[in-house]
Amino acid sequence: MDLIYKFKDITEENITKWYSLSGDEFCNMKPYTLDEKLSIEKEILYSIDGSFGTLNEFPEEEEKRKKWVKDFTSLIESQFRGISILDEELKDYFLSSGIGEAIKKFLCRAVKEEETLTIENIMQAMKNFIVMNIIQLILGKDVEVTESAYAYSMLYPYTDNYLDDPLLNSNMKTKINERLYKKLKGEEISSNNIYEDKLFSLVDNIESQYSREAFEEVFESLVLIHEAQVRSLIQQENIIPFQNDIISISFSKGGTSVLADGYLVAGELSENAIRFLLGYGVVLQLGDDIQDIKSDKLSNSNTIFSILAGKYNLEALTNKLFRFIDNLVSIDLQSMDFEKKELMTKFIRENSFLLVLYSVCRSKTYFERRYIKELERYLPVRVKFLKMVDKKIKKQSKRFKKNFSEEDFKLICKYLEE
Repeated sequence: MDLIYKFKDITEENITKWYSLSGDEFCNMKPYTLDEKLSIEKEILYSIDGSFGTLNEFPEEEEKRKKWVKDFTSLIESQFRGISILDEELKDYFLSSGIGEAIKKFLCRAVKEEETLTIENIMQAMKNFIVMNIIQLILGKDVEVTESAYAYSMLYPYTDNYLDDPLLNSNMKTKINERLYKKLKGEEISSNNIYEDKLFSLVDNIESQYSREAFEEVFESLVLIHEAQVRSLIQQENIIPFQNDIISISFSKGGTSVLADGYLVAGELSENAIRFLLGYGVVLQLGDDIQDIKSDKLSNSNTIFSILAGKYNLEALTNKLFRFIDNLVSIDLQSMDFEKKELMTKFIRENSFLLVLYSVCRSKTYFERRYIKELERYLPVRVKFLKMVDKKIKKQSKRFKKNFSEEDFKLICKYLEE
C-alpha cells in the first residue's frame, strides 16, 4: 500500500508546485533563426518524401524484397542521422541502444496481432512504447519489446479511446471498468465478450513477466492508472469550474500513466524515480490537453485548458507548464543516477518544450497572436509549416493506402521484422 500513499503525496506536491509557479513569460529555451528553420523544414520534407517514396516502391518480386528491406532500413537510419536539432552524441547513443530495432519489432507485432485496430490506433500505442523506451534508458534497462511494454502500450487504444468516447453508453463503460478493475486486482473473472477477451489477455501478458506475489507494486500502479482513467470520465460531464477538481484529475491521469510505464519497465522503483515519472506524466498529459483543446471543447471534455479556452487567457497556464518542465528536469530528474545523464536530461527538457510549443501552435486559435509570434522563435520550424506538413503527410498516406491494402502493409511489416 506504500505506493498508493506515495502517489497521493507526490501528486499533491506537484499540484502545490503548479500553483506556486509564476505565469509570467518564460524564455529559457533555445531560439532558432529563420535560416535554421528553413533548413530543418527542408530536412523534414526530404524525410517524408523519401520514406513514403520507398514504401510505395515495395517490390512484387520475392527476390527483390530483401534488398528493399535493407535499403529502407538504411534510409531510415540516414534520415535519423540527418536530424540537425539532435546532438550527434545523442543520435549515436539512441542508435546503439537499439531503440530503432525495438520500435520496428513493436510495430510489426502490433500489425500482425491487433487485427481490429487501425494503423492510427497502433501509432497511438507506439507513442507510449517510445516513452517506455526512453524510460528503459533512464532506468538502466535493455531497450526491448518486453511482454509488459507491449501489453501496456496496446491497452491504450483498447481502453483510453473507449473510455473517452462520449457516444458510448455510460452504463456499458461502467460495467467494463468494473470488470477490468477486478482483473487488475487479481480476482478470478472470465471475459464476457471479444473486447474483454483482448483486455484480459493483455493483463495476462503482464502477469507472464511479473508475478503478483513478487511485484505487488507493478499491479498497484496498474490499478492506480485505471482508477485515474475512470475518474477522468467526470471530465466528459457538463460541469462548471470549481464543481470538480479538474487539475487533480489531469495530474492523476497523466502521472499514473507514466508511473505504470516505469513499473512495467523495471518491476520496482525508487522514490526519486516515482517522483520524476509522476511529474513527466503530468507534462505529457497537459501537452496533449493543449493540443486537444478544440476536440475537447466539441466533445464537452473538460481539462484545465479546454474549460478556460475562449473565455480566459491561456498564456499564464502555458508559461506555468514551461516552468514545471524546467523544475522537473533540473530537480527531479537530476536526483536520479543513470548513464548519459547530461545528454538525456537535455533531450527530455528540449523534447518536452517542443511538445508544448507544437501543441500551442496547433491550438493557436485560443492564444493571442503576440504570444504565438513569441513562441515561434523557439520552434524549429515556422508555424505555417506545421499545417503544410500535415497536408503533405495526409496526402502521402492517402496515396499509400490507395496503393496498398492493410494486408499489403502486414506483408511489408513481415519482411521488416525478418
